[in-house]
Amino acid sequence: MTEKVVASLLTQIQLTMSNKAIQLDRPDIATWDLIARSWKLFYELTEESLAAAEKLLRRAVASDQTSCDAHHLLASVLFHQIFMGYVSDDQDVISAEIYDLAKRAVSLDENHEYAHWILGIIYQMQGKHDLAIAEMKHAIELNPNCSLAYGVLGDFLSESGDPDESIKNNEIAIRLNPKDPSIFFRYSGIAMAHFMAGRYSEASQWAQKSVHRKLGWRGGHAVLTSSLAHLNLLEEAKKAVANYLEIFPDETISALRKVYVKRSPDSAQRFEEGLRKAGLPE
Repeated sequence: MTEKVVASLLTQIQLTMSNKAIQLDRPDIATWDLIARSWKLFYELTEESLAAAEKLLRRAVASDQTSCDAHHLLASVLFHQIFMGYVSDDQDVISAEIYDLAKRAVSLDENHEYAHWILGIIYQMQGKHDLAIAEMKHAIELNPNCSLAYGVLGDFLSESGDPDESIKNNEIAIRLNPKDPSIFFRYSGIAMAHFMAGRYSEASQWAQKSVHRKLGWRGGHAVLTSSLAHLNLLEEAKKAVANYLEIFPDETISALRKVYVKRSPDSAQRFEEGLRKAGLPE
């Protein structure tokens, strides 16, 4: 109960700080105010809010090169622009910048869980799975109430071929912070774990929960579409992909391939087969 309260309070404190900072409008705005505003924009996780947060955080980094918060949050914003499907620029260049920012954040404060959290994420993007797992576990050691670290660790474990342990960690994240604005990631993480285990019915149910919570989250749509196709519910799968493409008209299987299911060839093949069967473009 105490852990749940602490994790939920952390999110609410970040959002409350953001609301107070928004009321401040002076030309000499401090780094703290820039970061506080950015937290609220970050949690909205829209294309517009992340772009606005990026602008504020670049100002924060420029004004204070010693701020761990500014560096790790800018890295997180840039990563989520890729992950959410909002960036069409050279992702390799952006990924390199994310890595530099994350490493800088850790060097500024080795005991900051969010710095290790985003460093673990970029390690996973680079295919350094063992380092990614180690960073996420270290984030949890630093803060056992860090629901984001539990959730992302769960996603990493899914790609390691341990879907049940993945679900366990995502469930811990949900219990710790049931009011997390980004809880739809946890739902799609559980959905993907069930998918990788071949439990397509359970995968479709959790993916539907993710889509319901965040219509603009490509991961929920992708797992839902592929799961329905593997259940041979083709009419429903085609409706799901139509809804998917209405929100992400430029989405393709090759674009998804850059960010999903990299370590399990069998699961990646099944995932893409379902998307292809439902009609998602190559």
